[in-house]
Amino acid sequence: MGLSLAIAVLVDATLVRCLLVPTTMTLLGDANWWTPRPLRRLHDRFGMHEAPSVEFTGVTTAPMPAGAASGRQSSEALDLASAPASREEIL
Repeated sequence: MGLSLAIAVLVDATLVRCLLVPTTMTLLGDANWWTPRPLRRLHDRFGMHEAPSVEFTGVTTAPMPAGAASGRQSSEALDLASAPASREEIL
């Protein structure tokens, strides 16, 4: 029984998940993501949809505080009095 279960798991992992699923998804293309009408109505009703795509414009970096390159932090970075006290102040 244990040997047959091990063989079944091996066949599932190699043949089905590594060969059949990617091949089928490649052949079907956009039809992979087709939604049946009742499920589409459910998504529309409750507002479930894909997030809008975001265009990546590049990496922006903030200037380093004084002393950060040497491993020391400036007194401004350690000043906790100016930090927001609650979540509402952040938002």
